[in-house]
Amino acid sequence: AGHLLGLGQIYAWKKNFEKARACFESALRLGRSVGSQSTEVVALGHLGDTYFALGMATQAQLFLENAIELGDRCYPAPAAIFRGSLACIKAQEKDFETARSLLQVADEQTAGYEQDRARILCKRGLVECLADNHSAAQRALADARAISDILGPARGAQLSSDLDELAARLSG
Repeated sequence: AGHLLGLGQIYAWKKNFEKARACFESALRLGRSVGSQSTEVVALGHLGDTYFALGMATQAQLFLENAIELGDRCYPAPAAIFRGSLACIKAQEKDFETARSLLQVADEQTAGYEQDRARILCKRGLVECLADNHSAAQRALADARAISDILGPARGAQLSSDLDELAARLSG
């Protein structure tokens, strides 16, 4: 299942969301068949992110809510990241209070996990962009970049991608 999740992420980074979705669905089925709740959390969350990228916010929200609910019980770090994704959906719906509340919980869940904390800061920046609060978005980007600089090569591809996405949103 781990290989399917990894392959799905590669497809998602390449914007081939249909192939990504197929990989994540297969990983979800496999994870469920062997009782791997951690695989289920990650697959559900990635499916939520994929549906969001496809413009299917209602389906995305359902997958993300399921990932968060299960993740809070058994795998909190990914639950925090997917909570950040759900916050972005809420912000697109102009529900900034809920979005910020989701991010507050995600902040608490990622305390001590700097890579995840930086990713949540990027999500916060996206939410603040949607709220037309560009100074708060700039602060979030600066804070996330500071963490990324400390992490160096250990920052990972996903954090790098999140930083690029926020920077592009702020410059565009």
